[in-house]
Amino acid sequence: MRRAGQDMKRNVATVIVATGDDSPSVLGFYTLSAASVDLSPLPDATRKKLPRYGRIPAVLLGRLAVAKGMRRTGLGGLLIADAVKRACRGEIAWAVFVVRAKHDDAVAFYRHFGFVPFEGDPLMLWIARKAALSAIGRRITAHQA
Repeated sequence: MRRAGQDMKRNVATVIVATGDDSPSVLGFYTLSAASVDLSPLPDATRKKLPRYGRIPAVLLGRLAVAKGMRRTGLGGLLIADAVKRACRGEIAWAVFVVRAKHDDAVAFYRHFGFVPFEGDPLMLWIARKAALSAIGRRITAHQA
């Protein structure tokens, strides 16, 4: 959390914190930053739908953490959904939402939400903007049922 705060002070990331209704305790947090990604590791079908620039605009989910007592409650998915919604509400264009997973368990977590690893970098995952909105909406609806 300390590093996330430093990133915010340096204006390289926005930090969003989830707290409880009755307590200021941090239940989870994530960071968002502007980024760009190279088109070459994206599948042909995706590249064909994008402008022929070498790089495209992206949103980077830099850090996502959930307090130990809140794991497996759905909070991580809600934080991802909130991040995608915030990115879409912004006035900056982006084509893909990206994240760098720390380990294979994190990769499995992000894949559950429709993220796909970049070719050649299995810890770096992406999801197209339209797919992110669709997948996140389905996951949140299923979680609330």
